[in-house]
Parts: sequence; structure tokens; C-alpha cells
Amino acid sequence: MEIAINKSSIFAAWMLTFIAANSLGAEVPYKKILENISSKRNELKIQNAKLRAPKKLKASVGLFRSLLTTQVIPAWYGTKWDFNGYTAEPLKGKIACGYFVSTVLRDLGFRLNRYRLAQKHSFEMIDFFGTYSHMFQKRLDLESFVRVEESQIFLLALDNHVGFIVKEGKEIFFIHSSYLPPHQVVKESFQSSEALKLSQKFKVISLDSNEDLLEKWQKEVPLK
Repeated sequence: MEIAINKSSIFAAWMLTFIAANSLGAEVPYKKILENISSKRNELKIQNAKLRAPKKLKASVGLFRSLLTTQVIPAWYGTKWDFNGYTAEPLKGKIACGYFVSTVLRDLGFRLNRYRLAQKHSFEMIDFFGTYSHMFQKRLDLESFVRVEESQIFLLALDNHVGFIVKEGKEIFFIHSSYLPPHQVVKESFQSSEALKLSQKFKVISLDSNEDLLEKWQKEVPLK
């Protein structure tokens, strides 16, 4: 017995899923999100002053992951892409891939110049955050590396593009301001991302297992 498939219904369901996954940040004013980040980081400082090194790191990692993946990044979903875009507020104006990365990390609490960082080549942006980076020429090799690493959040540079890799359980996502349709900040499956498929080289660095970087984030040490 054949089952009739309503293609329009499937497409509609896909669109609802896409919109839900890429508009989570629209409900909370961005100013409130930034205020919450500042408050949580101050609480972390007080808490870490009473903890020993291993527990300090664990607390910092947990908060870092939570603020980045559930607060800052989701607020940007749906913001329009433009090669010259540099808006500092989600869903208002347009933003290029480099400015998306630099603005998100600044708003997370890193002390950095978002303009200077965004204007670097994608591979140079990776080097800005440390020397523990890895280069790959095959997307499958990159995927294998990410899957076995304990880290859950990475900064990824493509040939001429940059964004975040985020692991959620067994799922891997590429989050970026996409120069490809739909030309906006999106969260895509690693396997289906066209931007990843088009790149010839990949340079990646962990953001949430870099102790030096996390300490600078916690203590608000300027990054140069």
C-alpha cells in the first residue's frame, strides 16, 4: 500500500523547524541579555574566589558554554548578512561573518576590538585566540576531530569565512553569518552546510577547553 506524501506539508513543517531553530533570541531584548551576562560573570568571580583550580575551571567552562550557546548566539539568528555589514545589535542592520564572530565574543565578555578582529583573514582570526589550533584539508577529517574532542565549542575558519562549531550531544552544528542563502545568521547541521562543503581548508581552535583563554575571559584581560 502506497502512502501519499504531501510535499507542501513537508516543506511547511521544515520551514517551521528552521524558523524555530533560528529565532530563539528574538523574545528577549539584547540589552537584557548583556546585563544578564555581566551579572553571571560577576557571580562567577565571587564563586571562583572560594574554589580551588580544578573546580574554578569547571565552573568557568559551564558558564561560558551556557552564556554563549543559550544567550548570545541565539539572539543573532535571522540577522541579515552583508559583506560590509557590522551592526552591533541583532536583527537590526546587517552583519558579515567576521563581525558576527567578533561581536558575539565581545558581548560574551572578551575584551577585544571587534573591528580589528573582524578585518583579519579568517585563519588569522583563529591565531588571535591562541596557538592550539588544527588545520585540515578534508571536511570529514575535521568532523572526526571535533567528535572525539571533549570541547563543545570551537571557532572555525574556512578559506574566506568564519563561524562557530557547537556540539550538542551527538549533533554538530555550524553557526555563522551565511553568505549563501538564506543570507543571514543561521545554525546549520555540520553535514548539510554548503559553506563547509565549498571550503578547501579548515582551521579550528577550541574555545571552551583553553584554560588561558577562559582565565582571560573571566578576569577581563584585554586580548591583543
